[in-house]
Amino acid sequence: QGLRAGVSMACWHACTIFISLLLGVSIGVLPSFFFEDELYANSTFSDGIIASADAHGHVMLIIMLLAVAFIRWKVLGVEFSWPSWSCGQLCSQLCIVAPPLATCILLMTISPPELKVATSAIAICEAMCFAWLGLTQVGAMLIVSVLLCTVGNTEAACPLFAQRALCFLLITAFLSTFTKYDRDQHLILFSSCIDVAVHVGTGGFLAAVTHGMDITTYHQNMISPLIICMSSYLILLSSRRFWRLPPGLRGAKFVSLRYLRRMQYLGVKIHRCQELPPEAFGNPNKASYLIIASHRWLDRYSCDVSTQQFPGGLRLTTMLQRLEHFFSLRGICTRKTSLNSLQSSLTRGHVLVFFDFMCLPQIGLRADGHELQRSDVEEKTFRDCLPNMGYLYSSYPVLVLDEIVEGAHSYDSSGWCFSEITIAFLGEQLTEYSNDASSKLLCRLSEVGSIDFSEHFETRLQQKTFFSESDRDVVRHIVMDFRQKRLLVDAVRNRQHQHLETLLSQIPEDRKWTLLDQSVDRTLNTLLHKAVQSRCPSTVDVLLRNGADVTLPNIRGDLPGWHLMLPRLSRAAALCLSQRGSPPKRLAAAASARDG
Repeated sequence: QGLRAGVSMACWHACTIFISLLLGVSIGVLPSFFFEDELYANSTFSDGIIASADAHGHVMLIIMLLAVAFIRWKVLGVEFSWPSWSCGQLCSQLCIVAPPLATCILLMTISPPELKVATSAIAICEAMCFAWLGLTQVGAMLIVSVLLCTVGNTEAACPLFAQRALCFLLITAFLSTFTKYDRDQHLILFSSCIDVAVHVGTGGFLAAVTHGMDITTYHQNMISPLIICMSSYLILLSSRRFWRLPPGLRGAKFVSLRYLRRMQYLGVKIHRCQELPPEAFGNPNKASYLIIASHRWLDRYSCDVSTQQFPGGLRLTTMLQRLEHFFSLRGICTRKTSLNSLQSSLTRGHVLVFFDFMCLPQIGLRADGHELQRSDVEEKTFRDCLPNMGYLYSSYPVLVLDEIVEGAHSYDSSGWCFSEITIAFLGEQLTEYSNDASSKLLCRLSEVGSIDFSEHFETRLQQKTFFSESDRDVVRHIVMDFRQKRLLVDAVRNRQHQHLETLLSQIPEDRKWTLLDQSVDRTLNTLLHKAVQSRCPSTVDVLLRNGADVTLPNIRGDLPGWHLMLPRLSRAAALCLSQRGSPPKRLAAAASARDG
């Protein structure tokens, strides 16, 4: 199934490249027949498209290319939105873009006129690298700035077909800044680079043939295929990147950091999920960051309370303070600087937070003091999501919000909060955003080994507070289940295939298959992914014999035997790839049980 999806995507992308090729040929050749200019006429920007007598014809050709591009973006699922940059982020991006931009300008200054377009192609490749690293705004602005310098250089002679291509890329680079998600901006930038490369390449090829030039000496004919291949590969990688949630969490919503900032700015307090507008939520599949909030409710019906120090609400204010520490320039100086911290600080708001009161249907309170119950549909959504809540805390980074009002029970004394932070600890999801807030609890959990964990957990569980005593047994069952998952991860990581087989033999079949299908890290790798990465064929064999599914992709869309769409070269990967056409062991077991 995964191979079929990859082949379908590759075939569809090959069709789009073929359409771009036809457009490149038509737009590169037709003007020589319909307009009074030569196919390879050299002209400056002031004497070229805008000032020429056939300017309207060139504009119509660019509009036609944009129309086809919009159709492609619609098929790819690109969503547009007003950009949410702050002045600090914009200034920082300009500072980062200055060195590579200065290098490109220097190259254009010292290079001969016939290499101006080649210098622009190098700048485009450099911008794509910036975009792929996550600094998408920087990549877009780099393209815009370089093209302005190239096309606006009145001393440089530029073919008319190259001028049309550069104008098209200038427009699409500007439009890409209005996308809602980084993934969509990637798709616009990379697909536009393909159109420009095809346009310039075909135009240069036809010009060389028409004028009797040596094709091998024309530099565009060598650079364009490189840009096409590079852009095509990056488009496939970008379109395959998804946060994949289990079916039970399809009804859960994720509130955007951008809306939380707007709430604080307007003085709006936290509301339950049913009372929030649709623009408050984002698409978790496309988000750059998914964060799960673990907190203690301060009020049964509003989850938050206002204090003299926090008039906008204690929970909303402290949550935004914690998030701004990681996703704004204010916090970059107070933590270790790295590429990840730079990416998160310069992000435009592609951060989604799971805050249970705002993301799941909740019971409200009427003005007359009576409870406002969930509807039947809302109740079904709530009941479907509730058993899968542990998956969120074990698979995505967790932000612990332990602030409380005076007189309330502490975060550590809550039974459900204790279960959430314990599950996050077992899933290794506390180190990124909650290392300081939960250091005391982490130290206690780290002092015991896996053998003593059950006894230590049971002792602490008896000290916690629950609204209903039956919840204590539910928490015990959930945490012990995720402890079993952590033991499986450790066995795979340490290449202990015999211990792994012993652990799997102790788990019931249905629950075992659920654990094998769950992701074990933030890149959504399964146990089979980790086993292939550890290069241990024995571990892979144990997982396959116990029903591990070889068709489950990670966040990059890679199956266990693949990495960035390329097959891994190891015996473990070969063993996994050899099972692609065979049905999972669980299906064979189910069929055998049904026949019996």
